[in-house]
Amino acid sequence: FAGGLLPTAMFILRDFIDGIPRTYEESAMVAGASPVQAFFDVALPVIRPGIVVVVVWAFVNIWGSFLIPFILLRSDDLMPSSVAIYSFYSEAGTPIVTLLAAYSLIYSLPVIVLYLFVSWKFGFRFFGGIKA
Repeated sequence: FAGGLLPTAMFILRDFIDGIPRTYEESAMVAGASPVQAFFDVALPVIRPGIVVVVVWAFVNIWGSFLIPFILLRSDDLMPSSVAIYSFYSEAGTPIVTLLAAYSLIYSLPVIVLYLFVSWKFGFRFFGGIKA
């Protein structure tokens, strides 16, 4: 996670955080909000789409990781699904098509469910930041 996902997540969120004018937070505090309440009422609604982008992007990257687990893990019990799919090929390189298709469909379901949830929750509002 720290090798590639965290710096990129910070880079993505920077655009969302820099898009909040300081006057919005100051206006909330003048109206009587505490700094914590100003964060939750002003900043978080603007940053929320960026957080969702990072969560979805990180989940898909972690869910589909293949190379590192394939190289480092030697036990069949510890293999993630992406590496287990690779085991459905015979030593000659021919796949067991029925098993491969069924497992691939089951393997893709969490990503599809995540996509449908984000699409249902955010719809076309899946953008962020305040553009001046």
